Amino acid sequence: MQELLGPVKLLQDERAQGARVGVVTGLAWTSTGGEVLFVEALKMPGKGGLMLTGQLGDVMKESAQAALSYIRSRGDAFEIEPRCSRNSTCTSTSPKGRSPRNGPSAGLAMATVLLSVLKGVPVKNTFAMTGEIDLRGEALAIGGLKEKALAALRVGSRTSSSPSPTRRTWRRSPPRCGASCIFHPVKQVEEVFEIALEGWIRPEKRKKTQGRQDR
Repeated sequence: MQELLGPVKLLQDERAQGARVGVVTGLAWTSTGGEVLFVEALKMPGKGGLMLTGQLGDVMKESAQAALSYIRSRGDAFEIEPRCSRNSTCTSTSPKGRSPRNGPSAGLAMATVLLSVLKGVPVKNTFAMTGEIDLRGEALAIGGLKEKALAALRVGSRTSSSPSPTRRTWRRSPPRCGASCIFHPVKQVEEVFEIALEGWIRPEKRKKTQGRQDR
């Protein structure tokens, strides 16, 4: 095909190659349709806090701060050493920072990528997510689900998560899209952690399992 049409001029989104620490597949809505948004983060020596790079709008910056605040509030449950939290600076970015991004649907992705780097747990590359969270970790409704689902299909991600309040929107999506995508409606961000992070078990479930084994 390239012999007839020439080299590819615009590179399409591609799914991340394999599970990786600090890389999450997010889904965004744009005026031209859905788009895959890879959110990356890393941990480095510092005085704590969060650095954000790329052309992120105020709403996305608030999503990142809320995500970090929630994870720190659950530091004991997640078994994150206080020293690690105090002496490490997390930096988060979207490689596609060439265009401004400002939408209320990045909270789940931000929280997942930050927990991934703080715990060193890989994120499944076959899983995409969209949704906002509040300071309690509750998933909030978002829009543009149909377009985001099509973007996930374009890169081969057939499993995604979205807030439960958005489920009624999914029922109005085209049948061909609905039959090809598996959306997990979630009420709380830790449900996403359990699906997206390899080998992750929610702290409450882990305690119950250990309690049964001790009997």
